[in-house]
Amino acid sequence: MNHNHDDNISLRNATIDDATFVYALRFGPDVRKVSWSTSGVSFRNHRNYFNKHLSEYQMIYVGNTCVGFIRVNDEISIYLHKPYRGKGIGTQVLNRFSGRATIKEGNEQSRKAFMNAGFQQVGIIMEKKVKRI
Repeated sequence: MNHNHDDNISLRNATIDDATFVYALRFGPDVRKVSWSTSGVSFRNHRNYFNKHLSEYQMIYVGNTCVGFIRVNDEISIYLHKPYRGKGIGTQVLNRFSGRATIKEGNEQSRKAFMNAGFQQVGIIMEKKVKRI
């Protein structure tokens, strides 16, 4: 189901007041399972990090409702609350940006959003975890 929210979607620069919202979304269990790191961090550590990197974050709104955020640094990351996923909102936000993203295998919603926004797969990341003896 693809709704056209484009006229209703807006972005605003994040402020330190968004730290709780971003923390709850970024470290929620449904997001952690499709993220590279499945472990969490303390809110205190998150808030300190968030404050140092505020300029990388923009909050995503549909109308007057904050539905997620996008972070742009070396890579692009986008997070949407569950009820707003799969509706084309992520794709419409990503259409406004260029850059690169690393998407964990199995995160189909994110892969589709980036592909629909014109991003192309340009390689495969290989990883090996060494077992300590």
